[in-house]
Amino acid sequence: MKYYFKIGQSEIQLDIPGSVYYPEEDSELFADFITKHRTEFLKKKVLEIGCGSGLLSLLCAKFGASVLATDINPSAIHAVLENAKTNNIPLEAVQSDLFSKIKGKFDFIIFNTPYLPDEDQLTKKAYSPNYNKGDVIKRFLAEYKGYLNKSGKAYALVSSITTEEIKGKIIEKRKIDWEELRIIELK
Repeated sequence: MKYYFKIGQSEIQLDIPGSVYYPEEDSELFADFITKHRTEFLKKKVLEIGCGSGLLSLLCAKFGASVLATDINPSAIHAVLENAKTNNIPLEAVQSDLFSKIKGKFDFIIFNTPYLPDEDQLTKKAYSPNYNKGDVIKRFLAEYKGYLNKSGKAYALVSSITTEEIKGKIIEKRKIDWEELRIIELK
C-alpha cells in the first residue's frame, strides 16, 4: 500500500508491504512532532527502534540527522531501505531485537511503542508469533539510557491504554476515539 506524508511543498512517499505496520494516528502524531522540532535533528545521531515502513526515520534524515533505523521484522528493514531510495534520503537500517545489534550512542532515540493490547489484530501482523509487547516496552525502558549521549533525549509514543508504567514528561498528546496518544520524553 502507498502512504504519503506532506511537509510543506514536498512529501515523503512510502510503499508499505502487508507484513509491516501502516502509519496511523500514532505515527502521524510522532511525525508532526518531528516536523515541528525539525531544527533539533540537524547534524544529530538518531536511532529509531521499531521503524516499520520508515516514516519517522526518513523525516529525521530529511531534516539533517544521521539515522539508524531498526526493526525486528526483516520486511520492515527492506521497506525502510526501499523507501529511503525512493525518496532519495540517506539512512542506515539494521534488523535488531531492540538494542541487540546496536553499537554506539545517539543524540535521540525514538520509539513508537507497541502499546495496543496483544489481541489487537491491526498490529499483530507486524510481529513474530512469540512477540510479547509488554516485555518489549519493559526491555526498552531498561536499556535505552545506555545508548544515549550525555545530553541525549529519548522519546516514546504510548497510549492512555498502555498498561506498562512509563516515567517521563508528556510533551505531545492527541485524543482519538477511545484513547489519548502521548509522546513522552523519558527520564
